[in-house]
Amino acid sequence: MLYYDSLSRIIPPGVADDPYYYDEFADDTSALLADVSALKDCGFLIEESPENYLPSVASALFDFAFDNSPTQPGDRDWCEGL
Repeated sequence: MLYYDSLSRIIPPGVADDPYYYDEFADDTSALLADVSALKDCGFLIEESPENYLPSVASALFDFAFDNSPTQPGDRDWCEGL
């Protein structure tokens, strides 16, 4: 059972649901898009813009890169154990 009041989907503003984007996930994209539309229409699927998430994701990426970058030119052992 699903115990959520809503789900969020991070999607850039202005991006429309196009069957082309769903081709790799389903043979019948019209049925999948109908389900997505129905979930949006009833307020269960909420679309959020990625702009709100960019600063925290960028910060985490730069922190990881800084903490895990090679200390010497040619040193590639830094990625072992990741």
